[in-house]
Amino acid sequence: MRTLSRWTLILAAALLAGPARAEPPAKKKAPVIAIFNTDDRNTGLERAELDMLSDDLTAGVERALAGYEVVAPRALKRALVEALKGKFDACYDKLCQFSLGKEVDADYVLSSTLSRVGKGLLTAVIWNVERKVSVVTATAKGGCDREALIGSVGRAAGKFKAKLRPSPTGKNAAP
Repeated sequence: MRTLSRWTLILAAALLAGPARAEPPAKKKAPVIAIFNTDDRNTGLERAELDMLSDDLTAGVERALAGYEVVAPRALKRALVEALKGKFDACYDKLCQFSLGKEVDADYVLSSTLSRVGKGLLTAVIWNVERKVSVVTATAKGGCDREALIGSVGRAAGKFKAKLRPSPTGKNAAP
């Protein structure tokens, strides 16, 4: 009888406690993209103008890739300037950018170059940091004055939107 009452108490306690509750699913981490300053190949633009272009590109990417977390060039520079001892502006090499992308826990880095080929050519590439491969490339031709560059940035960002979107798993859905 004693054994029966012990099991009765255990069963009653289990019924009163209700069903086991599962932990809510963990939030999926949004992909992170770190954007580096635009590299000037031969346009003759001042660093301040290139910084504005990088800011415009960042804003365009934020609009185009709404599901991504963006680490802007200025924020990236502030976060890493001490670790690099002021060498951020010289970090146009892909291996350097991959390394810095890992430092800020980025899944992707975006590098861009502006060169004067005919009018002007903006080339922007999103790279997978872990695999060290390009995911998507966007180019836009236009002049090298401020208005033309803003148009080029908008066209490049639009190409990213068409080609790269977050998937339900939080990773890229690149072609």
